Amino acid sequence: MDIEVKVPARGKPAEYDQEIVKRRFRLTISRVDLKNKLVLDFGCGNGAQTIEFTNSGCKIIAVDIDKGDLTILENYLRSRNINTIVPFQYDGSCLPIESTSIDVVLSYEVLEHVNEESFALLDIYRVLKPGGDFILTVPNKGWIFETHGAYLPLLPWNCVPFFSYFPHLFIGD
Repeated sequence: MDIEVKVPARGKPAEYDQEIVKRRFRLTISRVDLKNKLVLDFGCGNGAQTIEFTNSGCKIIAVDIDKGDLTILENYLRSRNINTIVPFQYDGSCLPIESTSIDVVLSYEVLEHVNEESFALLDIYRVLKPGGDFILTVPNKGWIFETHGAYLPLLPWNCVPFFSYFPHLFIGD
């Protein structure tokens, strides 16, 4: 299948030790047991979120399209001798990961930057094990604390459904 991949816009990556990063981590581990799991961090950016999971007993494949952000992550991992995270650059096409091999997929504030979200979601579904967990967050343009417009005011980005106003109502057990 030939898919033309376009990256419409990059967001501003999270910062290390930022409170939102810690909050996402707490929410994730309250829902999913990561011990001995293989985790895909889809759109890891500079790894600020990824490194929060280093003591969770999992191995993480961290993918991002931006080489500069991955270099920041690689330097961070090397400086702290962390070997449970494997970063690699993803070109936006098919993930070079074996089908049904991933236990958990994490994707925080990434999907709105993908032009072919259906293709990306199908590829994530392909690599996710049956019964695996997919933790996804997306911003809502109408949310009072939305910041994408502050960083990228003239660039279009994909809208997300109304249900993201109330994500706690749609979390399955």
